[in-house]
Amino acid sequence: MIMSIIENKIMKKIKGFTLLEAVFAIAVTILCAQILFGLIGTLRKVNRQKTGVNEISYSYVQINNFLKESGHVEVSTTGSDPTKIVLRKLSDKKKKNGDLIYDTYVIDMSSNDVLRMRTDEGGHMPLLFQIKKIKCSTSKDSFSILVTEKDGRQSEMFFKTDLPKKKENKIQDEKKDKSKKA
Repeated sequence: MIMSIIENKIMKKIKGFTLLEAVFAIAVTILCAQILFGLIGTLRKVNRQKTGVNEISYSYVQINNFLKESGHVEVSTTGSDPTKIVLRKLSDKKKKNGDLIYDTYVIDMSSNDVLRMRTDEGGHMPLLFQIKKIKCSTSKDSFSILVTEKDGRQSEMFFKTDLPKKKENKIQDEKKDKSKKA
């Protein structure tokens, strides 16, 4: 009996939340969750934009390094079109008749939306992902690539190449080689 009296007194002192307080607590929790999800979405968007700039820079550096470190590289204005750039790299080998040999490299967009550099022998190097379209233009000693990414951003990359070798240059090169050997 004494226990039940004590339990009744304790129960009277313990008060619960009212319905209004519970609804208010749920509303505050939902508001905090919405703010948090909005902040996470904004951070993801900013991170994607930064990543896009880094990827464009990376692809520019890769192509520029290829042009600078490969010796003589020229643009094939006849093979290139608005969807691809064809580059001709002078090989160290020469034909028996003295003609120059060129290795061919192509910069284009693959079927899975990747800007890549490839060779005729096979294989490729991915340069930039998430590409919507590219537009290429060439001149005798340069080329540019206008890249439109899937999120709508556009970037244009310009590159300087060597002038095409002429037959007179080939004869002069052979004379220089002979004079060095002598």
